[in-house]
Amino acid sequence: MKTIGLIGGMSWESTVTYYKIVNTVMKEQLGGFHSAKCLLYSVDFQEIEECQVNGEWEKSGDILGEAAFNLEKAGADFIVICTNTMHKMVDRIQSRISIPILHIAEATADKLQENQINTVALLGTKYTMQQDFFKEKLYEKDIKVLIPCEEDIELINQTIYNELCLGIISEQSKKEFLRIMESLSENGAQGIILGCTEIGLLVDQADTSIPLFDTTYIHATKAAQLAIGNKDKEPIEEFDSQFCKVTYIARDNIVLLTWKKICCFEDYRKPTWYALEELRKHDGCNFVIDARNGFEDEKEDIVWGFSTLLPAMAETSCSKVVFIMDKINEIQDEMNMWTKEFMKYFSVKTVASYEEAADFIK
Repeated sequence: MKTIGLIGGMSWESTVTYYKIVNTVMKEQLGGFHSAKCLLYSVDFQEIEECQVNGEWEKSGDILGEAAFNLEKAGADFIVICTNTMHKMVDRIQSRISIPILHIAEATADKLQENQINTVALLGTKYTMQQDFFKEKLYEKDIKVLIPCEEDIELINQTIYNELCLGIISEQSKKEFLRIMESLSENGAQGIILGCTEIGLLVDQADTSIPLFDTTYIHATKAAQLAIGNKDKEPIEEFDSQFCKVTYIARDNIVLLTWKKICCFEDYRKPTWYALEELRKHDGCNFVIDARNGFEDEKEDIVWGFSTLLPAMAETSCSKVVFIMDKINEIQDEMNMWTKEFMKYFSVKTVASYEEAADFIK
């Protein structure tokens, strides 16, 4: 496992999120008591913010360059700058070290391509929205970038620095952000980049049907995957959409299907069919369904699932199916119906966590 060098403190609230995501991914992918090997250099954000306001970008870049230098000296294998805006100075920071910097915009561009997004809206600080240091990485992938009008750019920037960076979460600001996002969607954006590491503290995917791409989550997840590499385990194969994520976990020989919210028709059938293909590919593989955030009750899809999907799954080498459910669940009746149908082909169990599911399958 590689050691991650985190440059944080911009703000410290979002740095906490980075640390949590990195370690969560480590646990999910490696299991057991695994956590990330990482070093954190947390700067004084007051210093950095004053440099930004005064246009002293080179000085702020030197501060982060010194942080990166010390992280490399302490044993970091690569650097993660836990903020979007300071990637403006990534070349200056890189000049101080010999280890690579994992660029937040490059990771985001890769994620957009995976989701076939050709036109995206970018929210962030005014520096990130108006300047090219972030957008150029998207242009390189032929992704068109939309930004809000001048008035909304100023509103977003003020909210970030005067509220979110100070830990203030305002319901009114949330409504304004959702209004801006809706307007950008109407103008052709297929998704919205949350291009400031604080914005995810205010809005998330549960607040809108527009696909959101949170750079904090994307960047931290990529960092964890880079740290794991191919040495400790096989690459993870996955399908990911705004409705569902399907992951093949090689360590446990499990296909994990996680519903993010209720969906139907193609949004339901594509991930479930992908899960079937993964079961076909991996001999002796078993199936875990995390239904804590929803499931399926559209009549046409239920008929399709019972008549087409389940019989096809029964032809694989899968022998066990596990549902992850909360004890109190609004969709209990639907889950009972599905469980009864699955039991015609598989050994079925309902548990409260992935760890319990993996233990049952063993």
